[in-house]
Amino acid sequence: MTTLGDIYGQNRRYQKLLSDRRLLGRIQSQWEEISGRLSSQLKPVSVYKGTLLLETENPVWKTELSFYEDKLLAQLLRVLKFDFVKKLRVQVATEKAALERKKRPVCNGTLEDKIKARVLEKVKKGWVLCRFCEKMYVEKGIVCDFCRLST
Repeated sequence: MTTLGDIYGQNRRYQKLLSDRRLLGRIQSQWEEISGRLSSQLKPVSVYKGTLLLETENPVWKTELSFYEDKLLAQLLRVLKFDFVKKLRVQVATEKAALERKKRPVCNGTLEDKIKARVLEKVKKGWVLCRFCEKMYVEKGIVCDFCRLST
């Protein structure tokens, strides 16, 4: 039987998700220092595969970012002391999504506990770890449907 500790230790996707969330938390906590006067227009909302997703309420900033991208990337490197973020992307927030994001707290040290609780919740509902792709799925065999179809 696979224990919860085994799932955490073996699941590279979990480790990557956790490191991206921690990186986002650091960026959000130092965003004003990184972006300066742009902080009122652009808000960091996620990090995925080296791309920092920024959200704005004004569509003009989608094109304006091209003028500020190099400066923001340099500031990220200067403030955070590493260059995991290689690219920036802007999306325009819908009113509903913007309100939801304003209600959410900035990522903090309890994120790992939230992820562990979510994984434990899935394990209690019968979810298991695929032996090939390390993705969680509802148990119907020893591998997930995607891996079953691709073999």
